[in-house]
Amino acid sequence: MKLGLLCAPVCIAASLAMLAPLAFAQDDAERAKLNGSWQAKEQGATQAVWTIQPQGQNMRVTSAEGDHTVAEFVCQLAKECEAKDAGKKVKVMFYFNGAKLVMMETKGDEIVKRLFGPGDAADVMELEMIPMSPAGKSETTHFTRVQAVATSKP
Repeated sequence: MKLGLLCAPVCIAASLAMLAPLAFAQDDAERAKLNGSWQAKEQGATQAVWTIQPQGQNMRVTSAEGDHTVAEFVCQLAKECEAKDAGKKVKVMFYFNGAKLVMMETKGDEIVKRLFGPGDAADVMELEMIPMSPAGKSETTHFTRVQAVATSKP
């Protein structure tokens, strides 16, 4: 009887240890879907484009409007780094929460949380922007993958 009571926690822990890599593998596959360039679906005067590129332990994220690069961040995951956004100094940190890439940006007293996540379709990304301080209304924008243009040599 005592052996059965001792076996239960060990068996549960062993089962979780065997299943954990499957969960992480699934997250990795979902995270990989975020890689590339994404253009806002909503039509506006200037098209917003986000580019997400993992570089080893670093994450490179670029924000552009039309042909103008607004911000470029290259940061080690889960470590705060300094950068410039629209010419102003900011502190940024990237980390993953499941399949979503989380970007925390601090500009003075302003803190904004951005969640980049896979959308319902294969070539759709959702970007949720949440003003943390001061608190505000969150906004979600849908993006479509920018297809690479093949160039041909004459």
